[in-house]
Amino acid sequence: MPRATPETQPFWDGANANMLTIQHCTACDEWVFYPRERCSHCAAAALEWRQASGRGRIWSFIVVHRAEPAFADLAPYVLAVVELDEGPRMTGIVHGVAAPDTSLIDAPVIVRFDARGDQQVPVWQLESAS
Repeated sequence: MPRATPETQPFWDGANANMLTIQHCTACDEWVFYPRERCSHCAAAALEWRQASGRGRIWSFIVVHRAEPAFADLAPYVLAVVELDEGPRMTGIVHGVAAPDTSLIDAPVIVRFDARGDQQVPVWQLESAS
């Protein structure tokens, strides 16, 4: 399981409240993911945490057959790179996809949260399945 660090704690706090929160730069008005101290677009230290829409599109994916122990009960599963509507890309499991094919590319998804131990973890679901 991912462990919270001082830089990622707000992300995990948001996940535990079933909210997808990512950093936003108030200097250049760009969204930033993964958590960091300075904006990846303009290098300003003007980052704040905001709630994202929780919507995106599958940019790429793989099928995981041998999973990390914390996710072994889900294997095989689809692990996708999702391009958020806000712009950044993040990786996550896509639920409800039994036999993936290339039609998953560019499919719209929405975020959900699954409990893994005492932590809520963002996962993705095809919008057509909601």
